[in-house]
Amino acid sequence: MIRRLTPADAAAYSAIRRDALLGEPFAFGTSPDEDVARSVLRARRMLADKQNAVFGAFEPDLSGVVGVRRQSRKKLRHKAELWGMYVRLEERGRGVGRQLMEAAIAYAREQDGVRLLHLVVTE
Repeated sequence: MIRRLTPADAAAYSAIRRDALLGEPFAFGTSPDEDVARSVLRARRMLADKQNAVFGAFEPDLSGVVGVRRQSRKKLRHKAELWGMYVRLEERGRGVGRQLMEAAIAYAREQDGVRLLHLVVTE
């Protein structure tokens, strides 16, 4: 099941984000020490922020995430970006990543005025 995460999911989000940064350190621009979601309180605030939409895959526990962030400045509000894509190793190869991306893209399309969706990938 894919759904948008809420502040009630903050502990699970923090845990998977930490796993992602520790398990795939070169896949993210943030180190575990710099991560904004390192505390449950910060994750709760971020998940409540209307500029962010984070989607999670539940298999039945949280097994993957991806975020969509719309630019907040008036002249850039037509842009959004995909960020923080991660699927736990044991769930890879089952289509979870595709489902997460489809949910994030559908969400971006629903946002009034969004015309450009950026995906940034770290090699």
